[in-house]
Amino acid sequence: MALTPLTPHLQGAFEAAAAPNRALINPRARTPYSDWYHSQLEGSWAQPAKQAYRVAVETLKKELSPDEFRSICPSSHNSMLDVQSAVQSALKDYETRAKASKARMWLSSCSSRVKYYESMSISVFDTLAQHYPEFTSLAWGTFKFLFTAILNHEELLTEISKAISRIADLLPRTELYSELYLTERMREAVARLYAKIIEFALKAVQWSKKGKISHSVTAILHPLKLSFGPVIDEIRELSRRVDELANAASKAEIRDQHAKINRLEAQQSLQNEILIDLRDQKQFFRNAQLEDVHQLMLQQGTPDSETSLAFCRSMRTRRVQKFATQLPAASIPTVKAWVDDPTSSLLLAESRGVRTSPLDFAVEFLNAVLEGGYPIIWALPFLAGPSPLDEERPQTLSIAGILRSLVLQTLHLSAAAMTESRNPVTIRHLRDATTIDQWFQLLERCVSMLPVLFIVVDIGVLEAAINNAESGNYDADDDLDDIRSGSNNDVEHYRISDFIDRMSNIIADRRRRRQGRLKVVLTTVSLRQVATMDSYDEFGGMCIPTDRGRQIGRLMRQPKYRGMFRQRNKRISEELRTAIGMSESRK
Repeated sequence: MALTPLTPHLQGAFEAAAAPNRALINPRARTPYSDWYHSQLEGSWAQPAKQAYRVAVETLKKELSPDEFRSICPSSHNSMLDVQSAVQSALKDYETRAKASKARMWLSSCSSRVKYYESMSISVFDTLAQHYPEFTSLAWGTFKFLFTAILNHEELLTEISKAISRIADLLPRTELYSELYLTERMREAVARLYAKIIEFALKAVQWSKKGKISHSVTAILHPLKLSFGPVIDEIRELSRRVDELANAASKAEIRDQHAKINRLEAQQSLQNEILIDLRDQKQFFRNAQLEDVHQLMLQQGTPDSETSLAFCRSMRTRRVQKFATQLPAASIPTVKAWVDDPTSSLLLAESRGVRTSPLDFAVEFLNAVLEGGYPIIWALPFLAGPSPLDEERPQTLSIAGILRSLVLQTLHLSAAAMTESRNPVTIRHLRDATTIDQWFQLLERCVSMLPVLFIVVDIGVLEAAINNAESGNYDADDDLDDIRSGSNNDVEHYRISDFIDRMSNIIADRRRRRQGRLKVVLTTVSLRQVATMDSYDEFGGMCIPTDRGRQIGRLMRQPKYRGMFRQRNKRISEELRTAIGMSESRK
């Protein structure tokens, strides 16, 4: 059976969501806002800086002597260290003069800022230096020249130092934003800021190269503060432009992240719907497989476990109304210790004289385990109906049929044995199994899929199946196939001891592999009557009586003791249920 396709609305939704969600897989996938914050390597962002660089070179060639020009544009690039050295030299010179000098104060401020940026290795020019190192060399060289050339122009030196200090205050944010959002817009804004800083430096160079008479006239008509004020304002405005771009980039990035989160939530919701749909289909597939297995088992005359349990419960209820067959109180601690034991093991529940007490214990035990929600399978007596192979004959038991019933119950508890195990059990395996040994192998494979499993088998059912085989009452072809195959498990020679030995081997193998816990309860009226004495050794001393003997049984029938024993039996049953249901170590 093949899995059905996804429901149409889920398939359409999945295809519709697949395209936009590819952006979640490719981190560089573009969105309507990604150009605001994604790094971009292409573009003409450096054009303003290139233009400013060309103008600066031409201006400096005109204003400066060849030696002065070479000091600004040497063969090796200038750096911030050169500016720091020039500032320190100017500051040292002014420290020997009047201590109240404004030039000294602003030189000190400028020096501290240059030192800070040098130690942090950051600058607005770093964005340009990666691609155009000559730009930064020109800027630092010009500043170095100014601090060297105008050492004797105190007013100019004061204004230059003040301006550079104020410009320096704007650089940290600009550097941070240019690192975070290295977009074409941001680089262009940084390039314009660079151009304006170069323009400021050129103005200072041009002013410094004027003569004394020109300085005097200019100082009256165009004071230094007014000359450099507009440039400083433009630098401040361009820095604010960088701030605004960073703010817009941050908002765009937040918006995209919000959209991605929404898509992730939508994708998660869609995936949950798909998983639910697949889980439903998987469950449908399992149920269909189990139904096929169930039909196959019915055709082969497999006893129905629910019918047998209902029959045994009904018979026990009738017996309780007449007299209470009571489990000895001493058996409760033994049962609890056996249940709590973390290893796989066998338990023998045997009558001391009341023939119906083993089945009553089996029903009590089954009820307690089922109420606790633990996995359990069983093989109990049942009221025989018509044979599925011949309706004119009643259904009879076979060893293979009992094992088939246990396999079917295990598959209902763990359908994963048919779909998810490394070596799954298939319908073909069930159809091809003919011998008792093959059914034992299938049972062992099925129970290995469950970490904890209880099995309750009434030996009286096994005895009836063996008697049917010996008398020639074959309801199905299973036991007959065993006879024809000449296997070691030939039903004509099959005994209860063989069943106990095989279950003991399965448990021993499970212990050796440490595959959880397999707890097997065998109930019988008298094991010594149907098996050898060696069979007792397989239980390792885990044997309990299911009644207190015939004498107590006769007392329970008397009206004057019936109420007392019924009340005591109720308490014992509750203790048994508690001992099994409250055991935490086997969950």
